[in-house]
Amino acid sequence: MNIKISFLVVTFCLLFLCELYSQSQPGICGDDDRYLTVNKKVGRIWKDDDSEAVGTAFLIANGKLVTAGHVAGKMVITYPNSDYYVEFNDFESEDRYKVNKSSITYNNGGVDSGHDWAVIQVFENDITELMPIVAQGEHFKIMQTTNLQDQEIKITGYSENEDPNMNRLLQSSVDLFYGYDGYVLRYTADSEDGNSGSPIIDKNNPNIAIGVHTFAQCNSFGYNGGTSFYNPDFWAATGLGIDYTVDQVDENQEVGRYEVNFNAYNLASGVYLYRLKVNDFVDTKKMILLK
Repeated sequence: MNIKISFLVVTFCLLFLCELYSQSQPGICGDDDRYLTVNKKVGRIWKDDDSEAVGTAFLIANGKLVTAGHVAGKMVITYPNSDYYVEFNDFESEDRYKVNKSSITYNNGGVDSGHDWAVIQVFENDITELMPIVAQGEHFKIMQTTNLQDQEIKITGYSENEDPNMNRLLQSSVDLFYGYDGYVLRYTADSEDGNSGSPIIDKNNPNIAIGVHTFAQCNSFGYNGGTSFYNPDFWAATGLGIDYTVDQVDENQEVGRYEVNFNAYNLASGVYLYRLKVNDFVDTKKMILLK
């Protein structure tokens, strides 16, 4: 009888510890396979007194940075009188950029809603007088895509980690892309607090981001996730859409074929819409850009 009771107590304790462990790491999908990495396009967002790391941000082609909407909401609403910085590399003074709060465009519609995104800008570094897009020399191309089923994606960010040698350092996790749900991207790559704002990277194209990471709920949902660039407001806020207008005022054009050229160097692969307007006639068409 005593042996049986002891066995039950031990079993209960083991189950309790397992449950406690899983709740303490809600974004770990099975074994924790995160590893330290280097990526000049990814920085971490810090509160001015260095007391709190609130998330991750990544550079896009026009020098703006993308992060999660709930991270931006913290900067604008929770601590409106505090300054925030984006830091790159080894977090030296030369790699720190103050966030321009007046530039922040964001939606904090819920971390798992597909409407959690932000686009921010920073001031030049006080020492180097450079912007991060120049100092880092790299950026992500952003893309709208639905062609990743059964492929792998990568999450790279400054997340918490129980390993003190990795905690809040830049780390990545690679795993399967799980699918779409509206503007929500789902996957089983590991993530924890601090990953919010991380780029969701196409593993086969490491310079292409397809969305922004926003939530870690693998222990309850069976997946982690983020917001896709297919969200039209998110896509527009990046400022990387085409705004190319040719006006012919009070002039008659002969019937014929006309061409307009534009430089797509800084545009990511994806689906674009273009519009032809002549008097009251308006025609909108779809264009696919592949690089």
